[in-house]
Amino acid sequence: MKLRTTALARIALATLKNSPLTKAHPSARRLTRTTENMRIAEKPQHIDLIDLLIGRDGQMGYENGTHVEANVEVIREYLTSEFKGFEVTEKKDVPLSYMFTVTKSSDERYQLKIFWAQLSDKSLTPERTKKRLVTDDVAGRMKGTSQGEYFLWGKH
Repeated sequence: MKLRTTALARIALATLKNSPLTKAHPSARRLTRTTENMRIAEKPQHIDLIDLLIGRDGQMGYENGTHVEANVEVIREYLTSEFKGFEVTEKKDVPLSYMFTVTKSSDERYQLKIFWAQLSDKSLTPERTKKRLVTDDVAGRMKGTSQGEYFLWGKH
């Protein structure tokens, strides 16, 4: 079990090292270095890429999870107020993106995709996120996309 876990950790670490996100994001590079120095526990259940990024305690390994949640909450409130009568659903794709879908019927459905790096950016406070949602007219731009496509908001 220990040998298999160590092999999985090495594969996950190699994936992290070669990821464009890791190369572009300084906090992810720090995680890679930290992970290289990390000792594998005597009898771990398993280690995979998500465990390395999020951590077993559920907090973000390379960014503070509460900051991300605060930004997600602001976006959720904005979408709820702009799309009255629509159901808002969410899908996380850690550490790549976060997808919001607002649906009223099968004919009326809009999607918003945000890169995880933007949600976790410490300089983008929830207050700044709220202002940018309005100034960037995110709801209007979502409505301008074709059905079945998503609007990608933020840094690309």
